Amino acid sequence: MKYFSKFFVISFISVFILFYYINNILYSLASEERQVIFDEVYDKFFIGGTSPVSFEQSTSDRDVDIENVNFFSDGKTVNTTLWVGDQIPTNNNLILHNVNFLIYGMLIDSDFNPLTGKDGIDYQIEIQWNNQTQLWTRFFGEYSSTNSFRTIQKQDNYSKFYGIASNSLSKKDEYGYVTLSLNLKDINFPQKYNIMVYSQKGYNNDKVIQFDFTNSITIPSPEFSFDPIENSATVRQGETATISTQFQTN
Repeated sequence: MKYFSKFFVISFISVFILFYYINNILYSLASEERQVIFDEVYDKFFIGGTSPVSFEQSTSDRDVDIENVNFFSDGKTVNTTLWVGDQIPTNNNLILHNVNFLIYGMLIDSDFNPLTGKDGIDYQIEIQWNNQTQLWTRFFGEYSSTNSFRTIQKQDNYSKFYGIASNSLSKKDEYGYVTLSLNLKDINFPQKYNIMVYSQKGYNNDKVIQFDFTNSITIPSPEFSFDPIENSATVRQGETATISTQFQTN
């Protein structure tokens, strides 16, 4: 379990460092609709060297570059498909290029309470390949408010979660995809929750760590209402007026 502790902590810290650097736009997701979240191409960052930590944009390793994500929820399960800019490397390819780890995961805020979990994140799903086991492993676990983590589910030799995607114009197999699913029963069927999807790759003895992530997504979609403070207002052609309003959200 030493490899898990090392790489899982690296993954969590890296995602959360950038969590505070990027403005998180909330996208709505209806429980019975298929939605798409677009993520900028070539927008991932990497940590170059272990000390000091630096952030730079990178355009290499497109298998980490999330281009868009499809979501669907039936109220019981959230299913996601991560579309990435290159095919997912085979195990032999990862070993050949001395990749320390390759990760695809999801962070879940199940109660909108920043005091629960790790900085508000209550659960985490992660599919991880690392150079020690040379296998894919799926983890699902829970964070405490005191930096503790417990593994709820662990599946070794995990498979059949990724595939090859073709370019619809060139008809060539140029892209890849990864599927992630969240059973809402595992997080006690919350009435509302946030999720964020990410990818991560480390090599050169962890001196270079690349990662990408989507904006956070609110489920179900938030509802907004506007109420004018004045009972009525009249504006004639050519005139301007300022009308005060109250803004409420659930």
